[in-house]
Amino acid sequence: MVELTSADALRSIPVPDVVWIDLEDPTELEVKATETFIGTELMTPTEAAEIESSSRYFEEPPAEFHLNTHFLQPGEHGWRPEPVTFAMRNQVLVTRRSGPLHSFTELARRRKLSAHAEWTGYDTFLSLFDLRIDEDADLVEQLSRDIIVLNKDVNLNATVGKDLLLRIDELLDKAMVLRANIVDKQRTLGAVLKSEGFPTDHNRSVHTLLKDIDSLLEHITFGFERMEFLQNTALGLLNIDQNKVIKIFTVATLIFMPPTLIASIYGMNFRHMPELHHDLGYPLSIALMVLSSGAALLVFRRKGWL
Repeated sequence: MVELTSADALRSIPVPDVVWIDLEDPTELEVKATETFIGTELMTPTEAAEIESSSRYFEEPPAEFHLNTHFLQPGEHGWRPEPVTFAMRNQVLVTRRSGPLHSFTELARRRKLSAHAEWTGYDTFLSLFDLRIDEDADLVEQLSRDIIVLNKDVNLNATVGKDLLLRIDELLDKAMVLRANIVDKQRTLGAVLKSEGFPTDHNRSVHTLLKDIDSLLEHITFGFERMEFLQNTALGLLNIDQNKVIKIFTVATLIFMPPTLIASIYGMNFRHMPELHHDLGYPLSIALMVLSSGAALLVFRRKGWL
């Protein structure tokens, strides 16, 4: 097993001595040298971005398989999917990515620590997915911790505001991105498992990875349910707050309705209204307005509406 540092080294090294060719943001020359070395064309970044099933995985003899998937990377607003393509030919694994990924760095470190061990392209392929699924599990755990914090904030906040609803929406968006990314790996490994060219002695490892993925999907589904419950709770609390405001305006309107009625009656310009000529007409009308408002307020309190 030989560690290569440049595309020029491929010209002097036999295929059996190469296990893994990792292309990080490669130049056109490096891509062409790799394609010449393995004897097949690699997926272009445009092809890797496509979502059709036929573009995600396909077999092209004599190459064992070509596939593309996405590894999540931290972004400005949550996580962003980073496309990664894989090609296997003559037990040589070729990976192509546009930037650094922790899974690849960690696998390279482990390989240096166990340089005496026998590695194949298939071992490298499965190890990359194993490391990536472990990282996805960490993301799921982080999402669960964020949900717990959010749950406390929803329960402790007397008033639900825009910021809290935006936090719930942001977590829901993260959960959807994470779930779509994990489902993508599930489909990829499922296709690999059905491949006739994939060694059957690695099927057990693939099944183990698929079980891990199923477990992560169950946790994400539970997280979705919790966040939907929190969202409904927050919207319910928001409706309660709005109803309180509407209730205040309604009560104020009803309290001032009797005085308004009295003022409207004595504001009419009829010729024969005896109270208009009474010496105490004005103070009596004011007193009547106050008494009517007080009576309405007393009725509301006894009914428990206030």
